[in-house]
Amino acid sequence: MTQKILLFLLASLFVLSVQAGGGRNRVAGSEAVMTPLRSPVTVDGNLDEWNEDKAKVLTLFVGGGEDTQSEAPLEKYSAKIYFQYDKDALYVAVWWKDPSPLGPEVSSGCTPSGDGLILDIPLKQMLHLACWREPGKTAAHALMAVGDIPLAQGKELKGVSQGFRVTGKNSYTQEIRIPWDEIGGRMEPGSVARVGVELCFGGLDAAAGYKAWKRD
Repeated sequence: MTQKILLFLLASLFVLSVQAGGGRNRVAGSEAVMTPLRSPVTVDGNLDEWNEDKAKVLTLFVGGGEDTQSEAPLEKYSAKIYFQYDKDALYVAVWWKDPSPLGPEVSSGCTPSGDGLILDIPLKQMLHLACWREPGKTAAHALMAVGDIPLAQGKELKGVSQGFRVTGKNSYTQEIRIPWDEIGGRMEPGSVARVGVELCFGGLDAAAGYKAWKRD
């Protein structure tokens, strides 16, 4: 019971900070195509098995003068994302560009919540997934909500696998396997679908302002 309460609190902090703007939570939003898996992948954070050239590039929305107190310029934050699937699962690869890879940003008044990934997956119903790793730790989490249910009230997905790897001073990778049986739906073989994506560069810092959601 204590573990469930803690997970709910972590999810609430992460999701609410994204939806409220929350300062250092800067969000890059778009869509990316989900295509059939070309070759087997191992979920360990090593993305050598993926074709990075096919990944969708996401950058932060620049405008409105928000975030002027941020210590790191917006161009330091970006990511590429790529989706594939087979009969068993959906696979996700993310190449993150972040001045604090897999760690909290350090600034006055900052309460880090960690980078996070939010997906909107159109199956029989619209599924909303949040995946993130606790800053400075190895524990990774995944939550799912269906339809209009808020993500903070979603259920934990025990069968989701995630791998992370620091690849440079300002970069890291994230690899995810989401079993179809875990989320209650699947793609038809050979079909292609578009997935909504929000990449959330984490932390709460009220003094920093916020970046708006960006849609293509």
